[in-house]
Amino acid sequence: MHCRPLRQQAGKTIRNIEKQTLQRLKAYDWPGNVRELQNVSERAVVLSEGETLVIDESWLARKQRKPSNGTAVLGIPRQTLEWKIRNLNIDKLAFRER
Repeated sequence: MHCRPLRQQAGKTIRNIEKQTLQRLKAYDWPGNVRELQNVSERAVVLSEGETLVIDESWLARKQRKPSNGTAVLGIPRQTLEWKIRNLNIDKLAFRER
């Protein structure tokens, strides 16, 4: 995470992290890994007022959504599924919902 350049770009001096924010960061399971952490951190630096980093709990709320491609149900990455479909010469259009 590159907080120093971001702080400089945003013209902010962050000296503290709100206690609840630190607890939220530790408790969250980070399904988006480092990129999600970086995005949340950047947002917090830009939107925090004063010298204290604050992350709103709604930024970390898990959204329930229906898988758009079924990959999550299969438990494999989308790229792997696409490779298998191509490799087995499966016509995806034949299985489309109408």
